[in-house]
Amino acid sequence: MRPVVWKGWIIDYEDALAFLRGEKNWDSTKRREVRFLVDTGALRTIIPSWLLEGLKPLYLKEVSVQGVCDKPSRFMLVHLGIAISIDGKPLVSIHGVLIPLEEDVEKSVARALEPYNVDAILGLISMDELHITIDEKTQKIVA
Repeated sequence: MRPVVWKGWIIDYEDALAFLRGEKNWDSTKRREVRFLVDTGALRTIIPSWLLEGLKPLYLKEVSVQGVCDKPSRFMLVHLGIAISIDGKPLVSIHGVLIPLEEDVEKSVARALEPYNVDAILGLISMDELHITIDEKTQKIVA
C-alpha cells in the first residue's frame, strides 16, 4: 500500500477554540498548512516543533513515548487545533498532539518524514476526533 498523504492545517489553540465557538472566522485564524502522513499505526499526531512558529498550543505535560525511536523519548503533550478540508470547508478539532522535546528525536522524525515530502504524522486520535477515515481504494478522506 502506498503512503497516504493529506493536506491540512495546525491551528493556534486559542484561535481554534474561537473558531469552534463561532467567535472567529476561518480566514482570521492563525494557522499553518501542513502535509500529513496518515499513519494508522500511530496513536497520536506528531508535530515537529519548528511548525509551531507563530502558533501557541496549550501545553499539558511532558510524556515518554516508545516507538518513535529505539528508546523511550520525551515529548510535550499539547492541545492544538488540527484541521482537514472536506468539500472545501475546514473540519476542525482541538485535541492532544505530541511535540518532540529532544533534538535527536526531532531529527529522527524529520528523517522518517523526508522520503514522503510531508511535515507531520496524522495519528488515529486526530482521525477519530475529526470523524474521518481512509477510503481503502482511493486513499481519500471519508467523513
